[in-house]
Amino acid sequence: MDYALEFSQQYWKQQAHLEARKNRERRYQQGRGPCNIFILDTSSNLGEEGFIKMKETFCTIMDEYAKHPEIDENVAVLICGKITTFKHYYSNQYNRLKLCIDDVEYGGPCPLTAAFILSEGGICEGAGYSKMTGHFHIHPRLILISSGRPTDFTAMNDFKNMAAHSPAKVRDHLYQMARNIGRFHPIFCIPVGKRPDMKIAAILTFSNTFDILDRGTVMQLMSQAMPAREFTEMDKDDIFEICSLKSVFISMDEIQAENEKNEEQNLFQFMDPSMPPLGSRVKRGPDWMWKNQDQRGPGTVVAHSDDAGWLIVHWDIGTSASYRYGTTTAEKDKYDIVVCLEPRILHNELIAVGCLVRRGPDWNFGDQDGGTGSIGAVYKVKPDGVVDVSWSNGSKGNYKYGSEGEFDLTLCDPFSPEAQIYLKEQRGRAASKLSKSLQYIYCDATAEDCDGTANRKMAQNHEVAKTVLVLKTPKGRYFKNDSIDDDIHSDIEEDCSAVETLSLNCDHWLWKDKDGIWNHYPKKINDKIMKCYKRSPNSTVVILFKEHL
Repeated sequence: MDYALEFSQQYWKQQAHLEARKNRERRYQQGRGPCNIFILDTSSNLGEEGFIKMKETFCTIMDEYAKHPEIDENVAVLICGKITTFKHYYSNQYNRLKLCIDDVEYGGPCPLTAAFILSEGGICEGAGYSKMTGHFHIHPRLILISSGRPTDFTAMNDFKNMAAHSPAKVRDHLYQMARNIGRFHPIFCIPVGKRPDMKIAAILTFSNTFDILDRGTVMQLMSQAMPAREFTEMDKDDIFEICSLKSVFISMDEIQAENEKNEEQNLFQFMDPSMPPLGSRVKRGPDWMWKNQDQRGPGTVVAHSDDAGWLIVHWDIGTSASYRYGTTTAEKDKYDIVVCLEPRILHNELIAVGCLVRRGPDWNFGDQDGGTGSIGAVYKVKPDGVVDVSWSNGSKGNYKYGSEGEFDLTLCDPFSPEAQIYLKEQRGRAASKLSKSLQYIYCDATAEDCDGTANRKMAQNHEVAKTVLVLKTPKGRYFKNDSIDDDIHSDIEEDCSAVETLSLNCDHWLWKDKDGIWNHYPKKINDKIMKCYKRSPNSTVVILFKEHL
């Protein structure tokens, strides 16, 4: 397996998931017209004059959009070069959009494939939308301003010692990604810079065309349907064009439903008894090599891959990816993840992947769950109020949780003794499936999960990835937040003069009030907690704040 390619694809897909969420959160500040994602090449391939030309081209288009406020074009900006990221989320404030590229830095490689994957953060998962014009759907479109000379998007620090992909392979990766997006979303390429590759620019220019019957077959079908009708050559051209642009009659919801249907047909079919069952809670393990894909938090096993030694994890942050667990076709005994004891905690959600459940008030499935009191784990949540659950006895099923006003299930308290026993048994079963020489990967839990002093020494000598830092205090009172500042341009205007503020970084602590709401500590108290933590990470800090201990 090409690990550089696998890692890079998963990394950028995860970033796209995060960007989609941020675009959704800013929906109120967007325009109401068609969605446009501009991918601006800032790489050294442009040349300095090409870099200036790229900026001028973008600003000219923004000026043109500003002349037609009735269309209300919605624009997001993504840069590709030394840094590849969203520079501005969807907006119709065209002057601000022009200003956002003033501080863009020139130089670096041109990982266009990464930029195309990241652009899905402005297209999928409700980030973008279709604009209705009559009976037609105008889907989000991509406008690429580039020299059209991509570089290897897998050339990341983790894989700098691996053989680089050939230019032909780099182009293949880009073409495949462009075809996937271009199936429903038009792509326009504007060549700029020194020696732009016009061939690649032409190939990357896609309209929403489908593989359909040839023109002659279409005309034959029309004549059979309307034998008395005569068609001019112009009529025939129009009919064939409409047939080839079939996607403009399909809404984004229909596209999403089709993608989910295809995805569901491929997932949840293959079960490997040597792997943790669906619904198992996991965290990064001793062989973790995927940077910060998990955001240092737990996730849930949602599928077993038919590729030997691989499974799919849905992280609590909302992203999913494949990871090694066992022996793959290329390597032996590699464990990117291990089963853990960290429960799924809900944040303003009714239910989520990883939640523990038991039969509810509308249960009508006999002992499918293994009997009264049995606990199961949710491994899929569907938008229609139905969830898929894996039970301790090995059975699986889908159940109503809000659908038609019925609740076949009820949530378990994740900190209840029963839930904790369930998680420990789940972890114990995972450890028991491994040979004794490998059980060291589970030695950081409890003594019951380990087998002998030798394994403990192996665990101490083995480099185990760090997990989220948790302050040892009464349950639920404090935790360490590792989110980072969101410095990407948006139209949000914040007034911070009224309160003492503290940036959201890895030194920021929160407290939970009697209503279950997490709140920020004032800076002075936060600094005191941080000082104690740095002095002794395992210490307990007792704070009396707003009548909460």
